[in-house]
Amino acid sequence: FRSYSNQGLYTNPDSVKLLLNAVTWASKSGAFVIPAPNVTTNVTFFINATDHSGNSNTSALFTYLADGILPSIVNVSFPGQAAINDDVVITTEVSDNQEISSVFLNFSIGGAYMLQQMQPSNSYNTTVDLSQATGNLTFSIIVFDVANNRNETGLFQGEVFKPSINFTPAEFNITGFIGD
Repeated sequence: FRSYSNQGLYTNPDSVKLLLNAVTWASKSGAFVIPAPNVTTNVTFFINATDHSGNSNTSALFTYLADGILPSIVNVSFPGQAAINDDVVITTEVSDNQEISSVFLNFSIGGAYMLQQMQPSNSYNTTVDLSQATGNLTFSIIVFDVANNRNETGLFQGEVFKPSINFTPAEFNITGFIGD
């Protein structure tokens, strides 16, 4: 059994203060309220606990940064077609209100999906090796920020094909005399 009452929720541009009062502890877990999604703010709270005998104690203030804003993914570029043994470079631009943690290419060439980490430069990029692969290249971009918020694009598709070899026989003329 556990009970709590929320004595008040106060907001200002810099923080959300959450006061939990009259917490009765019969178990070792507690209840906390976090900010709404799509909000990045400092959360400050304390706990005032009272036992069944009326003894009470108030904790120190605790503060943490709650980041509810997803990183964004824009300007994905890739060739729509590529031949076997080509290297395909896929690039994208990502941004976040705090900091990007990692960016991955989630791709398949006619089979199971694989994750490949994309490297930062002016944008994030990676090279896909198409040696001996044919079929559809299907991929998405996955990005994480330092608060572990995750965003993913929809699926992109391109075609990997075997190049055709066109053989045109050489033409030649023979001139001369046969016999005398």
